[in-house]
Amino acid sequence: MNFIDSHCHIDGEAFDADRDEIVENAKKAGVEPVEDLEPLGVRDVQREAFVRQIKTAKQLKLPIIIHSRDADEETVEILTRECSYPNFKGIMHCFGGTAEMAKALMEIGFLISFAGNVTFKKADNLRAAARVVPLEKLLIETDCPFLTPVPFRGKRNEPAFVVQTARFLADFYEIELETLADRTTRNFLEFFDLSITN
Repeated sequence: MNFIDSHCHIDGEAFDADRDEIVENAKKAGVEPVEDLEPLGVRDVQREAFVRQIKTAKQLKLPIIIHSRDADEETVEILTRECSYPNFKGIMHCFGGTAEMAKALMEIGFLISFAGNVTFKKADNLRAAARVVPLEKLLIETDCPFLTPVPFRGKRNEPAFVVQTARFLADFYEIELETLADRTTRNFLEFFDLSITN
């Protein structure tokens, strides 16, 4: 019996002291890809898989939804190269990059989605990015159970808390909460070619 761990982070500092043991444990448990990924290096494998997924989405005429962490320049470089085609649609979910990254992604055709971390006291970089995102390119999300917005920080995040992120951003943009709710809802529905029936 074989398994695939589709989202692990054994390349981080947390595993520096015992990475070899962790890889061996994975092999013993029947987790094959760990060994296969080692010769190329995790970053190389991620880049190759990322490009393949983008090309598959293009072929199938599907939108893409990306979460980029600690790879702003690489992400922008790959997305600029691979996503500059007619009718491209993308969402940068749980945005955590810079204002420059947001601008570059919006030029390609991305919507920028902010989660509860934009409400955190030390999230000046996210607020600087939000400052350059016009309402027609904005989405909101929870990324629950993570990134619980203030004032619920420390609790498990849940969909109802997206209202707190919306309220924060409405105040930030100096607009009515209803305006932000209407626009972000419309952005989402238009992106996925959906409508709400009451």
